[in-house]
Amino acid sequence: MTTSALRSQLVLIATVILSVSQWQCSDNKDDQQGGIDGRTPLEKAFDQAASTHHIPVRFLIASGYLESKLRPKETSSNTLKGPELGESAFGISRSTLGLQEGLNGDRLTNQVDAYSRWLARQLGGGLKFNPKDEEEKFNWIWAIADAHRRMDSTKVLFANEMIKLLNSGFYWIDPETDTVIPFPPETPAIDLENLKTVSGNYLNLSSLTFDSPNNVMFAKFLKVYEQGSHDRNQDPSKIKIVHCPFSFSACIELQAWNGEEQKDFWMGAHYIIPSDHDVSSTPLQLALHNQAVPMTDTDGSLTFSQDEVVVMLTGASGKVSNGIRNPADP
Repeated sequence: MTTSALRSQLVLIATVILSVSQWQCSDNKDDQQGGIDGRTPLEKAFDQAASTHHIPVRFLIASGYLESKLRPKETSSNTLKGPELGESAFGISRSTLGLQEGLNGDRLTNQVDAYSRWLARQLGGGLKFNPKDEEEKFNWIWAIADAHRRMDSTKVLFANEMIKLLNSGFYWIDPETDTVIPFPPETPAIDLENLKTVSGNYLNLSSLTFDSPNNVMFAKFLKVYEQGSHDRNQDPSKIKIVHCPFSFSACIELQAWNGEEQKDFWMGAHYIIPSDHDVSSTPLQLALHNQAVPMTDTDGSLTFSQDEVVVMLTGASGKVSNGIRNPADP
């Protein structure tokens, strides 16, 4: 090959390499500027709902992940019963969200819009769409907790659960595409010590718990069952272990009993144990040992504990390895 031919070939190779490089840079630029949208339809639905209803998208996603890990299918059916908080990915019943039964109600994209619309009505405005500091973020978190939970204690726990979730980040799975999507940690992290005294007091669970009347050293007593709410007594001689797959705050909400609230599903316990000690450092006692707690029988009817102390484990199933609890379904 002559020197001239070699020079021509090198120029051709250099031209091809340069052209490819320029094409790749152009492609990446288009991607960054929105020319190529790599978001899934569900991510787009979250962003659209956040923009339409003026709710930060991170709070929408975190609320769904906290309640169900963003699983849209309800926990009850024609043959099985489940609590209302298991009817949607956001812990809100489908009737409350205005969703119809069937496949459309099962689609998470539909639930995202319905939930965002419902939440916007509950919040009523007045919150900053782009919260910057801990106080502004906390105002959102507390407002969402107030919408999701009825009891003062569970509002406190929900807020703590949400803050921990935002700070730690997580991976969630788009159920419609099976895409694994990262949810990055809050930057900067929400530091509870930087909250004003008033806001910080909201998150103080100790002000809502009392010394156990049974003098159980490892648990704090949280009043859930009102005196006279039911007249079933018992003389416990055994222990029963049950599992609630929802968050700690949600599982306590299921304890609420006044004869009217939970008409179709009952899941009582005397003690409830958190899966995360950052949310509650100790188990909570919810009922006296001589109180029979309401439960759901195998046929779906109301029954009560029978001479047994019921201990409830909470959260996703998993195992403890080297002192760290790892959920079976992250």
